Amino acid sequence: MMLNFRNLPINKKLILITMVSSGIALLLAGFFVVGLNWHSHTNAAQNRLTVLATVIGDRSQAALLFDDQKLVNENLATLHYEPSIYRACLYNERGNLVGYFVRNVAESSDCEPLEEDIEFSKPVGMAITGLEISHSIQLDGSEIGKIWIFSDLSVVRGLVQRDVLIIGLVILLVSMMVLMLGLRLQRMITSPIEKLGKAARAISTDFDFSIRVKKESDDELGVLVDTFNEMLAKIDEQNESLSNARDNYFALYHDNPMMLFTIK
Repeated sequence: MMLNFRNLPINKKLILITMVSSGIALLLAGFFVVGLNWHSHTNAAQNRLTVLATVIGDRSQAALLFDDQKLVNENLATLHYEPSIYRACLYNERGNLVGYFVRNVAESSDCEPLEEDIEFSKPVGMAITGLEISHSIQLDGSEIGKIWIFSDLSVVRGLVQRDVLIIGLVILLVSMMVLMLGLRLQRMITSPIEKLGKAARAISTDFDFSIRVKKESDDELGVLVDTFNEMLAKIDEQNESLSNARDNYFALYHDNPMMLFTIK
């Protein structure tokens, strides 16, 4: 892979470096945003369930005090309007089940009797698959019951999937913009190099050292162009000096036709 990259033309190397670096940055930013949104959505769902458990618990105080089963069922039935909640269990102060809610009436409640040392008024479980919220029902400082609500995270997953789709579209659009900008910028860098290459090939073919490359910038490439032109100017000057010396020699020979010996 590294050898193939080294053999690529400079313009393709620049585009590849630009796309890979920007792609990694965009993906990392996307993962960060998705994770942040997941955390935000789950916290919002947790807070909503906590408020809902508090409201249902407060409305169930009278039902627990007077053992009103009808009122218990009516209070728990309001959970039908929360599509993410699939089960709820209401207990009295002794931990005995006094009412439950299940979204699918064909299923059992799965509400087990509670142990006395279970703590309430805080979330007791949260995972990718669901969220559990418990709440202690208080009256005049005394606990008269407990409610436990179980919710899935389908709504949260739907929101996160929407965020992933939006972020994916943004990454795609930004990548296209980066590609277009990278193509324009790489031409600014590779154009002087291509001109230097064409000039060098022309010189090696035609031996025309009067060729000069036009300088387009004052950066490192501009310095390279200046150095290249200066080198050509020196070579052209030396060739002209040699040509003048040769012409002088031939003129001297034709004007004085004699044998010349050089002794070393």
